[in-house]
Amino acid sequence: STKTHLNKNIARTIMAIIYFLGGKLYDFLDNTFEEKRYFQIRKTMLKDIKGLVLDAGCGTGRNFPHFSKKASVIGVDNAPKMLAQAEQRIRQSNASIKIERMNLTHLEFKNNLFDAVVATFVLCVMPKEREEKVLDELVRVAKPGARFYFLEYIYSKNPLRKIFMKLTSFLPRILFGLHYNTTLNLVKKHSALNIEKIQYVYSDTVRLIVATKKKP
Repeated sequence: STKTHLNKNIARTIMAIIYFLGGKLYDFLDNTFEEKRYFQIRKTMLKDIKGLVLDAGCGTGRNFPHFSKKASVIGVDNAPKMLAQAEQRIRQSNASIKIERMNLTHLEFKNNLFDAVVATFVLCVMPKEREEKVLDELVRVAKPGARFYFLEYIYSKNPLRKIFMKLTSFLPRILFGLHYNTTLNLVKKHSALNIEKIQYVYSDTVRLIVATKKKP
């Protein structure tokens, strides 16, 4: 509908402004969630990942401090000011980390390169028309047998909480481009991926999906 299209354009415009103004503004808006939810999730999820790792849509580098020295990480994002903020977090990590500016729909890496791919709240903030393309690119650059780590937001199973989340869903959509219940369906449909684990990591609203790329 025209109204839905208008709302999407408004949300994308606000997101573009946030990205343009820089990573510090994004971190400010996200800081409460980071402290109360994401910090412990990242710490648990990332500590044992090793080898060459793609941190896809790394944003301001919130994942960086949680990688171990067993990981060699390349963080990619398409927003220069987000990457400028991410640069400041490299020194907080024990891992070797490089950052590069790239569009996730056209990654400038060869096929079958990475041992692991991390995409924390990435597919669930992509415009719908780009979700599948981004996932295809992530799969393309991963080695057969590589492990993927996705985080996404989903609607609570609690009826009252679900209603509240639906009524207020316009706020995270405007601020962060977030939409609910998208990533698992995309991963399930992808012919090159096998799902290893699905786990709630914050209440019943944040879900971790671990998958592997099929071997030939």
